[in-house]
Amino acid sequence: MPVELEVSGTKVELEPITAQTFSLTVPSAVPAVVTALATGPQGPAAPAFYGSIARTVSGTVAGTTAGTFRTTGLSGTLGEAAGFVRGTDDEMGLRNTSGRTLLMEFYGSADVQAGNNHVIGLKLAKNGVAIDATECRSGTGQGSVNFAKTVTNWLVEVEDGDEVSLFVADFTGTAALTVQRCRLVATFVAEV
Repeated sequence: MPVELEVSGTKVELEPITAQTFSLTVPSAVPAVVTALATGPQGPAAPAFYGSIARTVSGTVAGTTAGTFRTTGLSGTLGEAAGFVRGTDDEMGLRNTSGRTLLMEFYGSADVQAGNNHVIGLKLAKNGVAIDATECRSGTGQGSVNFAKTVTNWLVEVEDGDEVSLFVADFTGTAALTVQRCRLVATFVAEV
């Protein structure tokens, strides 16, 4: 059954085709009305801020006291990014260059080799300070699979110039760690 609408004194007819689709019939004298009905009101475009950085070759992180979080000190390759660049204080980080304060979701992961049966930790850090709430831990295996797959995820507010990076720790030993692979991805949530 067709539905009739009156648009600015002109009758138009909507004919159901499916439960969600209608055929629109209008007099040729009202093309502007057809355009308005077809597109509807448009809101402002969402900002496009994001960043990604990764390292896929092994790198060594100096040993330290067991349970101490520290930067990887490694350099990553910047991937897709808008409003973010590779970190300048930590080259395995993402620096906000958008000129705005942003709430971003950061996802980080690292495959860390440390020997048999070690417990490895990973945290996000902002401007060189570890964010304790982002800590995760994973155990290494034995023999040829003695690396831990660590993953963390958190919402972080970053002002223009702020930098987010990855920190690692070995809770079992004090020797150097080998980061086999790692990545950090930032996704826009809101402008603050």
